Amino acid sequence: MEHVPFREVVFAATGYLVIRMDRKAAADQALLDHLSKAGDSLLAWLNGPENPANNLRRMNEASRLVEARLRTLLHQGDFTCILPSTRAGKAQRSGYPDLQLTHLPSGRVTYLDPKLFEQSSRASSLRLFY
Repeated sequence: MEHVPFREVVFAATGYLVIRMDRKAAADQALLDHLSKAGDSLLAWLNGPENPANNLRRMNEASRLVEARLRTLLHQGDFTCILPSTRAGKAQRSGYPDLQLTHLPSGRVTYLDPKLFEQSSRASSLRLFY
């Protein structure tokens, strides 16, 4: 399976296409700019003294806080950021992906699955989803 492109695995398993980013397309450039600004703000918050994750013992506990903060940062301007829905239309709190980001002018939907890890576990083979 290591030679099968990820986009083909996703399509075979789900019937959904993984669409390549096109930096020349206005919607894709808007998405990249929006993600970059939100990422910069998130990193500043993470490194600041007011970050409540600083007082947590486990990285898994911090993930919930970081995801909530990221969702707030991404839910601005020409974008909405919500929890993905199940086929029944209910918000899905567990599983993948974690966030659904929609560019309102184009209708382009992007799914995000933010992850945190401790620096000491970066080389771990348990991090298969990276």
